Amino acid sequence: MPDEKIISSSLEPIGENDLDLSNKFGHVEGGAKGGSVEEKKENIISPAEKESANEISGAEKDSAYNQILSKIPQQTSDSDDKSVKEDALEVSVKMDAESQIQHLLDLATTRGVVHAIKVAKHMDDNYVLDMLHDKMISDEFHKILLEKNLINQD
Repeated sequence: MPDEKIISSSLEPIGENDLDLSNKFGHVEGGAKGGSVEEKKENIISPAEKESANEISGAEKDSAYNQILSKIPQQTSDSDDKSVKEDALEVSVKMDAESQIQHLLDLATTRGVVHAIKVAKHMDDNYVLDMLHDKMISDEFHKILLEKNLINQD
């Protein structure tokens, strides 16, 4: 192989002393951005983990609704299953979710919050139930419920 050229390098070989960077540069606490590599690895969160952290579990949802229900005075005549089913059917007939939510809010102001929540749960539509919750915890609706003595200030 007469055409082969030997390439010579002017670079020094890497020695064992070169690999020990803490002795070469001194100990640096966490680098420029702070934190060790292990801490940074722990702080890295995958997009799937972030997404699941933002989602509310069923137990958390139930606790939020139970918190709302705790503010409501116990009604002597709890709505029976028949009227809940009838009202759920009536609300389900509405075409869009916004009109369903408005109808549920009207039910809350006339028949009580407990009845409206039972109807929304019976509809088995999580979006409508969640939006109803959002509307019910708004300051505007809270004032309406207080004025009509449907909830206590506690």
